[in-house]
Amino acid sequence: MQPLPVVEIRPDTIVGAHEEFTLWAHGASRYEWSPAALLDDWASQTPRAQITENTTFSVIGYSELGCAAPPKEVTIEVNNELFVPTLFTPNGDNRNDRLLIYGTGIREAQLRIYSPWGKVVYSTDRVTDILIQGWDGTHLGKDQPEGSYIWELEGKYSDGRYWKKTGTTYLMR
Repeated sequence: MQPLPVVEIRPDTIVGAHEEFTLWAHGASRYEWSPAALLDDWASQTPRAQITENTTFSVIGYSELGCAAPPKEVTIEVNNELFVPTLFTPNGDNRNDRLLIYGTGIREAQLRIYSPWGKVVYSTDRVTDILIQGWDGTHLGKDQPEGSYIWELEGKYSDGRYWKKTGTTYLMR
């Protein structure tokens, strides 16, 4: 008797509504995912999907001889969300050196950061800048002083809903 495959899958996760994501599994020769109608290829090791509500996907992995492992499940939660930290420390220690926006389901966004005197010291409308690059605490190449900075953030979630938020963050050197 051939041993059953040991299938591993991605952990449960959160995505934005209508945001494309990829499931993955490994450890078998062939896979069957369900619900198949929500996937671009239900027999793929890495099918892609876009969902609008929380969904649990299951996968069965098969050995080369067709022996099936017990099904594995992964739950994908749909939740458009944003989080802006209230403190960052651009002091060069490679920890919390940039003000990054954290969230899921963000399709469009514009971020403006104002100095304590109301001057725009950072502005971008590129989602990758907001989520990955962030603000380094400088303006025109000069370190900005420690203090509270006002941010304005607006955009659209991947499901088309518009949002606008404002708040403050503290720059500590």
